[in-house]
Amino acid sequence: MAVRYKSKGDVFLDSNGDARSGGLLNFYITATTTRKNTYTVDALTVGLENANPVVLNSSGRCATDIFLSPADYKVVLTNSDTTDSITDDPVHGAPFSSTMPAFLAYNSATDNNVTGAGTTVTVQFDTEVFDQGGNYNNSTNTFTAPVTGIYKFDVAVQVTDLTAAMTTHQLNLITTARTYSWTQNVVPIATGAVNPVISALAKMTAGDTASVTLRIAAGAGDTADIVGGSAATTYFSGYQVA
Repeated sequence: MAVRYKSKGDVFLDSNGDARSGGLLNFYITATTTRKNTYTVDALTVGLENANPVVLNSSGRCATDIFLSPADYKVVLTNSDTTDSITDDPVHGAPFSSTMPAFLAYNSATDNNVTGAGTTVTVQFDTEVFDQGGNYNNSTNTFTAPVTGIYKFDVAVQVTDLTAAMTTHQLNLITTARTYSWTQNVVPIATGAVNPVISALAKMTAGDTASVTLRIAAGAGDTADIVGGSAATTYFSGYQVA
């Protein structure tokens, strides 16, 4: 269950002990100046966010419910002209629960001859081990953030049947706001394989997506394979951390 920040009946006072008529409640990610959403309902429904800052009414009270997401906030209270500031940091949001977004998916069967001569391919992670919240689509191999926050992603891809000419290797974790890349330019090992990995923290807005691509280049043809199978050597996982 979400945590309610104060009650509608609570009066916010200024340094003189008077009600803060038109006062401003600003909500940020803890220890930053990056604004963080609060919600009008305890389901933390996207589209039902409060304005940020929340403006107090003439009696110094909140006219709306304020529910916090599962993360720590910094809350800054000021007068209507932004003076007489009081900061509370951290303010603890809802505890992490079984409804928090988290997923793990892997490639169930080897994809043959998909890259090698410079072709960029979307890596398939078609089998879900779990998908808490239902935010990963194993048909499009894409995760969609249900709420704004910080997300941790881990990617591992096993690539085989590389020739000695295939010296350019690039794995990309592509989010709406930023691409995180693993790149190397070396001759493959004697077994003709590489095992690129990415681990990244990504700031995502509700509705942002994350997917993975692979590009092997400099070969004469697309003969490299992305390994799949129940051993899950090619996998994609993620979860919300703040």
